[in-house]
Amino acid sequence: MNYTKTIRNYCLNNPGKAFDVSYEYKNHYYMMQYKTFCKILNRLEDEGIITTYSKGIYLINSDWVKEDPVLSFYANDETGMVIGYQMYHDLGIIKYTEGPVEILTNAMQTTTKNVGDGYKLILFKGFFDKFVKKLIVALEIIENSRNIVDLDWFKMNKTLIMHLQYYKDYAFENILNNRSYSLSTIYTLEEYLKDLQIENKVLEIAKEYFKNTI
Repeated sequence: MNYTKTIRNYCLNNPGKAFDVSYEYKNHYYMMQYKTFCKILNRLEDEGIITTYSKGIYLINSDWVKEDPVLSFYANDETGMVIGYQMYHDLGIIKYTEGPVEILTNAMQTTTKNVGDGYKLILFKGFFDKFVKKLIVALEIIENSRNIVDLDWFKMNKTLIMHLQYYKDYAFENILNNRSYSLSTIYTLEEYLKDLQIENKVLEIAKEYFKNTI
């Protein structure tokens, strides 16, 4: 196999995307020596195909793709989602944002990673789908609501009710196995679901999870 040609073709077919070195190596190019992999990337940078974006991350160059390369790679339908103050702002429950944009993602290898001053990546080893993302939104709001400054409580409650309509037990199990939430948050989630008359096994799943982690 011509590894240089393979990686070059991948880059040419994915203009404007981020290229996470450690993630791509472990998931797609592990069959070659890491040193060789890095030399190929250096060669592609010399050719102008990729550009160093941040430590361990390249940007695949493009003259026409305008989407955010970090969001399109780390927070697409399958790889992750924005959380934190940017998420609260996008939901309309606060009127401001602060700090770097936080992204929960499975498209990296390290626990956390800063991308410039604008992004903070947080590892989530589970999978993402519509139901997982809706539930993460609800859990993040419940977990952090008391610490969110100038929170619109009416809109927050309306947002929670809307997102919890998508509740699935498998989504909660996936999330709980890959991101920590307080017992208070879990009990509050169960209370919301009970009030909404949504069948669930939240407490049974949580009991099994905490039994296995002690």
